[in-house]
Amino acid sequence: MSEKKKTDEEKKVIGSFTESEFPRYESNYSDAVKQSLSDILNRKEYSYNAENDQLFSKYKTMYTENGRRAMQDTMGNAALFTGGYGNTYGTVAGQQAYNSYMQALNEKSAELEQKAYERYRDDENRAYERLNTLLGLEGRDYDRYRDAVGDHNADRQFLYKLEQDRLAQENLEYERYRDAYESDRKYELDLKKLNASLQNAVDNEQGNTNDGKFDPEEAYKFIEKNNRLIYTDEEFAETLYQLYGERKGFFNWLKTLEVPGNTDGETYLEILYYLHPELQIPYEHTYDDWEYGAITGGAVPPADARDRAKREGKQ
Repeated sequence: MSEKKKTDEEKKVIGSFTESEFPRYESNYSDAVKQSLSDILNRKEYSYNAENDQLFSKYKTMYTENGRRAMQDTMGNAALFTGGYGNTYGTVAGQQAYNSYMQALNEKSAELEQKAYERYRDDENRAYERLNTLLGLEGRDYDRYRDAVGDHNADRQFLYKLEQDRLAQENLEYERYRDAYESDRKYELDLKKLNASLQNAVDNEQGNTNDGKFDPEEAYKFIEKNNRLIYTDEEFAETLYQLYGERKGFFNWLKTLEVPGNTDGETYLEILYYLHPELQIPYEHTYDDWEYGAITGGAVPPADARDRAKREGKQ
């Protein structure tokens, strides 16, 4: 994937994600939790009344009837021993038989109360267990929600970092371009200024030269004398231009000098035009309009250089 396409895809993802809905939490157990908690908080305190216990009422009826029957049987048996006449012993024995059943009823009442209390506690424990179960389910769902929020934020942070990285890369590329552009400008300006030693040589030579027609022999002698001060082809072209740019025939001679090692046949004239684009002839004029010194104060650039620039769309 190309960098541009990749960047476009990242922007598309970031845009769609930014518009996506933030995770929302909706409780599935809120009502049940509230009801369960209300049941516990509003639960009546434990109390027991045997008379309100239907099971005790049944036992009471049964024990009372059995006690009365036992009392009658006991008193009847005592009367047989006395010839059918009641006596104190029979009454006491019958009452004792009845009381034993009543005592058993009291014990059964205590047993029933204990069981009722156990049922109350069991119901209470089940209410708490139900509440804890609901809270556990609620907590599980909320944890899932928080995980979704965390994933959502992590994705946003990741995509935000992608966007920041992209912007940082763009800024870095711009800085590199600007630095390169400034470096090229500085390089060209430095070339036009030349280094100090070479500039001194040019200044000294200019004091010994005469204006007029360009003499290649003079240029060769200067190059041979100061070759050690010239490091680049650009310096070579700029040096000659500063020395002989005012002389007629200089541009035509410079056109014949091909740059060593250049397979495209580039000449020093092309390098000079690169360094000084203002030297090229405006194309609204004809070649014949330009006499010696008309534009540059010296020789006219060759016509084929004008034609080449015209073909490249610089008109």
